[in-house]
Amino acid sequence: MPQYYRKEIQIRKDDYSNETPSVDVRTLISATEKFHMYKCQTNYVLGLCLTLRGIIMDEVITDRGVRIDIEQFLGSVLNFQVGDPDNQQRVGRINRILDRVLGKLS
Repeated sequence: MPQYYRKEIQIRKDDYSNETPSVDVRTLISATEKFHMYKCQTNYVLGLCLTLRGIIMDEVITDRGVRIDIEQFLGSVLNFQVGDPDNQQRVGRINRILDRVLGKLS
């Protein structure tokens, strides 16, 4: 099971952009942009949260400090709004939890 979660977290780290477009990503219509995946997309955030909850529920990570970090991340404000100056901080928080979890799953 740790390999499954490691793969899931690695994909979420590497395959999604850190960019926060100045438009609602749901409105992008060009073929290249439409298939670009962003960490600021609602589906991304929901999927990440479910994956992190699974890691805790399946007891894949037992380190108390990392589990607390995950719980704090899950309790933080994760909704992105176009033009919100805090969007980049949210992406940074996502990247930090991804790195922290990957460090324990490697």
